[in-house]
Parts: sequence; C-alpha cells; structure tokens
Amino acid sequence: MLKCSNCEKVLTKSQFDRVISNWRTGRRANKTVFCSVPCYHGFTTKLIYDTCPECEERKLSTSKRCGGCARLGMHSILLDSEILHLVTINPGIGFKIFADNIWGTGSSWNARNNLREFLEAIGKFESVDYFAHLNDPSRMELVYQDKLPKKYESLRCTRGQRRSGPSSFHRNRRKRLGLPMRHGTTKIKVPPKFNWGEIKPPK
Repeated sequence: MLKCSNCEKVLTKSQFDRVISNWRTGRRANKTVFCSVPCYHGFTTKLIYDTCPECEERKLSTSKRCGGCARLGMHSILLDSEILHLVTINPGIGFKIFADNIWGTGSSWNARNNLREFLEAIGKFESVDYFAHLNDPSRMELVYQDKLPKKYESLRCTRGQRRSGPSSFHRNRRKRLGLPMRHGTTKIKVPPKFNWGEIKPPK
C-alpha cells in the first residue's frame, strides 16, 4: 500500500502498478509518489533548501549534500570532508585498514583507488602528505608476535615481519607437550584503534 507523499491518500491500483513498474525498470528512482499533479506541485512548494557543505550550492534541507556532490562523492553516506577529517584523526592506522573501516572489511579496489586519488589531489593542494600521516609508524604500538591479535595476522606478510615456520613448529610442539612457553622476542607494529570522533559510523 502506497500513499501520496503530499496528502497521504492511498493510491489507486492503476497508480500503484505504474509506480512499481517505473521503480523496477529504473525509469524512476525517487521514492516520493503523488496521487495527482496538484499534489505534486503542492509538495514541491513545501520543500526547504539550504547550502551544500561541499560546494555551497543549493540542496534540500533533508539531504547531506547536493545531487552533484552525491554523484561525485567517494562514499554513499559520508561526505568527502568527513572522510578527510577521519584521515587527520587516525594517524598510523594504515591506508588499507582505514579504507576497510570506511567501506567495510575487504574494501574494493575502486574504493581504495578513489581514496588514493582524493588524498593525492587534496594533499598536493594543501602541501600535506596524507599517506605518510596514515602510515606513520611512530603512532603504532609494538606488540610481541605471540600476542598479536588474529585480525592483524596479515600484517606479518605485508610488512616482512612474518613468523618463521620452524619457530611456529617448535612453539606448538612445546605447547602440546605441556612444556613452558618461551615468549617471542620479535615485536610487530600494530595500528591504533580506529577513531570515529564525532562522526557517526555508516551502517
């Protein structure tokens, strides 16, 4: 059951079928529906506009940004300015881990490439190396390899700090035999916890 977005009158069956057909075929993406032309005009006159925070053009007050910025933006929910703010408050998090937190674990190549191009462009304009900021080793924590969290297992391979096969074999053998465990002396650099600040994480 669909109702008119202006007067909340229930649509007739023919109106309902036409709206559903337009949605399915992609001819209409907007979810607002109207029972008549006067209701459409009455609804549009009630719309409130303000300024887009990205380009300062006009946008609907119910939207975070204008249509143009939404099409060009890197993220469907977060503004580009919000992503840049998250970069500045997450030094040492690492580029890929940052992207995984923004777009979800296993972020796509396109998402990471768009982020890379964005940081290169804005960094060149502001004379700031945002890649060096994200990968700042001084902000990482040193952790013994035996206590490395499972979610950071891949860091050993990417940073050349992989635990050797023989050492893993002897350690597991001592554990099976109930012998005292010797703590590893090699430390791994682990990124800090991701900081969202005052920005609400996208669902």
